Amino acid sequence: MKQIKWILGILVSAVLISCGSGKAEYKSKSVQGMFTFDMPTYLEEMDLENPDAILEYGNGLKEHYVLVISETTDELEGLDIDVDSYSDFTVNFLKESLDNSKIQKVNSEIKDINGLSANLYKVWGNLAEINQDIFYYIAILKSDSRYYSFYTWTLESREDRYTKTMEHMIESFKEL
Repeated sequence: MKQIKWILGILVSAVLISCGSGKAEYKSKSVQGMFTFDMPTYLEEMDLENPDAILEYGNGLKEHYVLVISETTDELEGLDIDVDSYSDFTVNFLKESLDNSKIQKVNSEIKDINGLSANLYKVWGNLAEINQDIFYYIAILKSDSRYYSFYTWTLESREDRYTKTMEHMIESFKEL
């Protein structure tokens, strides 16, 4: 009888923990004095093997990741580029790395996120290296001096679980 109570206690605890509120807790993350954003507390610094990234965080158990790349407008000088063309280039580059990809632009016009011009995209596709269907939520942001490519992704099967968290991360992005 004691074993049954003990097992029932573990099962009830596991169900309560797994059901939870589904809401992430956040901490403000400042990156190299350039920007801040609200990052879920469960994400940890991790090497996502992108040498151009200035931020790489993730959680392998939750299969949720974030990566940011920054380029100065000076680095792109001489190119006829704006936030739309930079967005097209970035999203098409990602599309080429995926099989069976689908892209949805979230905003019909350039969006303002805390004073930055932004385009938002949802991208689905199969990453052949791991044979997994992945869901990306991407923001391409432009200030007077920089472009930021903000990628957050998870397994496609977890899209519903993390979309609101991804949106919150992007909407909280602020250049310093």
